[in-house]
Amino acid sequence: MTFSLSSPKISVGKLRLMEGDNMKNLANLKPGESGIVQSLTAEGAVKHHFLDLGITKGVRITIERIAPFGDPIAVRLRGYSLSLRREEAAKICLEGDQ
Repeated sequence: MTFSLSSPKISVGKLRLMEGDNMKNLANLKPGESGIVQSLTAEGAVKHHFLDLGITKGVRITIERIAPFGDPIAVRLRGYSLSLRREEAAKICLEGDQ
């Protein structure tokens, strides 16, 4: 773990947080809320899988429902429904509700 007072960036493993960055991820939304995909923090096969499913920058994703214990999450994008694990949804960064 690296902390630096002179840099606005904090690195923790593969997670990067930027000072003043107000991005939220798909896992933090509630049913009925939506957002526009800004970026994917997933890497390798998981990122490729997201792209194959049509989860790309600029796509609107809406949370349809969440299972009783919080996993999985049903989302709607590009005219179809999809279920994602909360862990996967956390790797989809959103611009916000619009």
